[in-house]
Amino acid sequence: MDIDITEKQEAFINSTAFETLFGGAAGGGKSYGQLVDALLYALNYPKSKQIIFRRTFTDLEKSLIRVSLEFYPKEISQYNSSKHIWKFKNGSIIDFRLYRQRK
Repeated sequence: MDIDITEKQEAFINSTAFETLFGGAAGGGKSYGQLVDALLYALNYPKSKQIIFRRTFTDLEKSLIRVSLEFYPKEISQYNSSKHIWKFKNGSIIDFRLYRQRK
């Protein structure tokens, strides 16, 4: 797979830390880096389960889901739009969900 990423995205993807912070202004490539990282993890670790959170479904649908539909390979994965889940032939899943703060 030929994937174009920035140096910051590469550092994020290659991080071995338990948690990695990736800050910056809007349009800095954070979401794309997260999608690439999730895809690579799903491909490298069969039956892995991942969740990508956003505060609203509008945030998910207009950014992450839309880009993933253009980017993720349909030959090895399938998107379920009613459940907001990518399922891969190797058993991995990437789940898009809402983040809800506890009060």
